[in-house]
Amino acid sequence: MSEEERLLKFENELNFGIETRDGTYYVPKDVAVKAAPELLDELAQPQLTIPKSIADEIDCVVNPIGQIVLKSGILSDFTVEAISWIYKNNENGYIAIAYANPLTHDLVKVVEG
Repeated sequence: MSEEERLLKFENELNFGIETRDGTYYVPKDVAVKAAPELLDELAQPQLTIPKSIADEIDCVVNPIGQIVLKSGILSDFTVEAISWIYKNNENGYIAIAYANPLTHDLVKVVEG
């Protein structure tokens, strides 16, 4: 086995685990323990973004989640720009709700706009 093949095998074992004779895979405990903090840090990074102007409006509204979820058409606390952004597609609405929710607020990154 060449050096390149050995390195590739080792990399695959780290990424996917070690294949056993019965075709199942397992990851050695020490590898999993070392990888866990890096994976958790990666998962904790904000993956969603919201424009600063929309985030500022959401911060000022008393019950933003209730207004967004109801879609009553009478969102008097939001500007036309915010309403247009939130209801542009489902994803934007979900991002706005995630930003407004204290439990998921940190998952949303505020960007210029």
